Amino acid sequence: MHIEQAKPKKTSSVLSYDGIEIPYRVYGDASKTVLLIHGWCCD
Repeated sequence: MHIEQAKPKKTSSVLSYDGIEIPYRVYGDASKTVLLIHGWCCD
């Protein structure tokens, strides 16, 4: 079985309040958004 990886519709970045670049990718165009944040509760 071959599974294709989805290609993002948009790839960009924003700056946090302290100047750190936060890259992001947008997939799909549905009316609902799912935001996945890797490692957000680690020490």
